[in-house]
Amino acid sequence: MIQRVGVPVDLHLVVDSRGRPEREQADRGAAVQWAYSDPTDRPTDFGAGTQCISSDTLRQREATGPVRFVIDPAGPSRAGTEFLPPPRPPVLATLRSVTSTPLGTAAGLWAAITADTVSPGRSLMLRSGRWSLPVVLTEHPRATAEAIVHALGNRPHPAIFVVEGARGLPRPWRTGAHAAVEAAFLSL
Repeated sequence: MIQRVGVPVDLHLVVDSRGRPEREQADRGAAVQWAYSDPTDRPTDFGAGTQCISSDTLRQREATGPVRFVIDPAGPSRAGTEFLPPPRPPVLATLRSVTSTPLGTAAGLWAAITADTVSPGRSLMLRSGRWSLPVVLTEHPRATAEAIVHALGNRPHPAIFVVEGARGLPRPWRTGAHAAVEAAFLSL
């Protein structure tokens, strides 16, 4: 397992040419704004630059106003990491209905980097209800995990499970994810 890296203290808020935060209207009158952990990750066609700001300030703004912040967005959807990590299923739970989708830009920059570091089709996001689990399938977990850690650097990301099969997954996921993991291996 690759350990989770939390959101850093200093973030780089994407700003427009007037120095105002780039924003997009979202559901129910809320706005979305974006920030990068590394300012060089901002695509040149997204905003005019960045402004250094503390993650605590952004958390306070999110808690007190109608704005949501996305960290390290990737791709045209501008999807990325949220401040709060997703909840974990109870340890004694057994998740039976598990689906898998390819890991990519929809989960943010960390996911795009992870997917680019491994063979195509080997990085998945397992989902069951409100829970999700990023997984990389490989015959060489240790070497693959080292390559992913090197590529990610200090960018924030959730825990990523690098496994040979369903047996390497956390207990709640093993039964339900077995079919999804085996299907991914067979399709390659």
